[in-house]
Amino acid sequence: MSDEPDIILKGPRDVKVALGEPFQLEIILREDLGQEQVYVEWACNNEIIEEEEDVFIDVNRNVGRLVFRSCIEMDEGLYEVRVKERATGKVQLKKCAVEITKGVSEFDGKYEIEKSEYSTEKSAEPFKIDSNIEYFNQRFSLMEKIGEGRFGKVHKCKDKTVTYPGQGLYAVKIYRGLPASEVEMVEQEISILREIQHPQLVQLLGVYKSLSKINLLFELVEGGELFDRFVDDDFLLTEELCQSYMRQICI
Repeated sequence: MSDEPDIILKGPRDVKVALGEPFQLEIILREDLGQEQVYVEWACNNEIIEEEEDVFIDVNRNVGRLVFRSCIEMDEGLYEVRVKERATGKVQLKKCAVEITKGVSEFDGKYEIEKSEYSTEKSAEPFKIDSNIEYFNQRFSLMEKIGEGRFGKVHKCKDKTVTYPGQGLYAVKIYRGLPASEVEMVEQEISILREIQHPQLVQLLGVYKSLSKINLLFELVEGGELFDRFVDDDFLLTEELCQSYMRQICI
């Protein structure tokens, strides 16, 4: 097995989008890579994608994106991104699936993401969504810290049952030694997060408790803060991109 570091740290996710709506696919590259260090090529159903009026391809810092401002039926299929490191010639590929629907799927008043026939995700045995800290420690391995607030820290973690590279990664928010008043606030936070079900919002996946500790398991979203991208001198913020971002947040 090669000891060379991966070019792509996180590949694009499978997407389900309504006909005519915008969507984007995103990859996270190694932190030392950017537009000058790599060549990125996207393809759909083995056909190379070129930039045009409704299609935008971008590499900003270590984040690569393919943006469709308005999708059509022909945009459905198996997508492949090919990244070549200019200095070494090394190439890495990642795949994902895009499914185009005639409307947003809704179930019992909450949005749901259905699996596409093209799905590339490697599934593991479902984990418990409510349990104790002992179960969390048995099922997940704690990784590096990625954030910190007044009362808690956020770490990346990995599902130990998932062996496929790059899969089974999550974020866990850890509260430790909170006073009773703060525990009540965390319980309110959990209640609100469980009511929020939308494909464009980070989802709470599990809650694990002990007498002195609460772990909240979330989807892992990487790529940095949107605001940091806006204020970057190398980033061109167009009206079309603003419309795309707002649609993703609000719809």
